Amino acid sequence: MKKYFLLFFLAGFVVFVDQVTKLFIRDQSFTVFSFFRITPTYNSGALFGIFPGGNVVFIVLSIAVLGLIIYLYKNADQLSQIGFSLIFGGAIGNLVDRLFGGAVYDFLDFKIWPIFNFADTFLVLGVVLVLFVSLRGHKFFSVDKNTLR
Repeated sequence: MKKYFLLFFLAGFVVFVDQVTKLFIRDQSFTVFSFFRITPTYNSGALFGIFPGGNVVFIVLSIAVLGLIIYLYKNADQLSQIGFSLIFGGAIGNLVDRLFGGAVYDFLDFKIWPIFNFADTFLVLGVVLVLFVSLRGHKFFSVDKNTLR
């Protein structure tokens, strides 16, 4: 279980930040900067509002992704584990919204981009980190040499 500490710790942090900010923002709309607003909205689609209306599909897909991350995590290098943890937390944050609210609650509005939330932000950062690690040629998975004999 020690192997999964980072996964659950980082994912827990992501879910905490995501859900607490949603509680504080709830139904408040205001301008923070000229280029940034808090604009609460519900999103039944995927990340950044693509494929609207697929809530059930995205619940099933989220659960499958969580299972895949748990499977891949144990043999991944540390940077990839951090990326997987961010993805895991972001997926859980949005899954909580879908299960208990019927849609994902988004509120970060930069006007030139679809409205999103912190779960989306961490999820994308995790994907970027995993892609960065794999494209830089790092070992994506560590292999115990004793298992190859």
